[in-house]
Amino acid sequence: MPGTSSILLQPITQLKGVGPKMAENLQKIGIEKVQDLLFHLPLRYQDRTQIHPIGGVNHGQEVMVQGVVEHSEIVYRGRRMMICTLSDNTGMMTMRFFHFSNAQQQALSRGTKVRCFGEMRIGKTSREMVHPEYKILSQDADFSNESLKDSLTPIYPTTKGLQQRSLLRLVQQAISNIAE
Repeated sequence: MPGTSSILLQPITQLKGVGPKMAENLQKIGIEKVQDLLFHLPLRYQDRTQIHPIGGVNHGQEVMVQGVVEHSEIVYRGRRMMICTLSDNTGMMTMRFFHFSNAQQQALSRGTKVRCFGEMRIGKTSREMVHPEYKILSQDADFSNESLKDSLTPIYPTTKGLQQRSLLRLVQQAISNIAE
């Protein structure tokens, strides 16, 4: 079984999911070995550890909110977009999507419980998030803080063709390989 130092010196292609294309993209940001990945430090962190009341969120804050879809429609205002109105017991906000599928439109129908994360903007008529990350909650969800992350989410420097989720998954995989 290899020691920690030999794991660190392994090429990044030894990690699951790193093929030639991903290895090429990682190389663009200086990552060729597992140790390079672990020393690729985050630019900042996002707090996804708590739910904020919609009515208490200020312009420019990156927050996690949750509520019930009150209304969902497709509108044409210069371009096609899907607008979903979300409410909790403190206020209302709009989720705005410029790129969406029929499945998303159906999933975000009236009465759906949703948890979403994004930057809150104060629009002309209400608070809004443009293309928030979201998760549909089960209808029997009690809006508790269960299933929230228990630590801050790192945001890494990246390059074209390389997503945050991929980097985060690789870092977690490298750390678990070392822990074993």
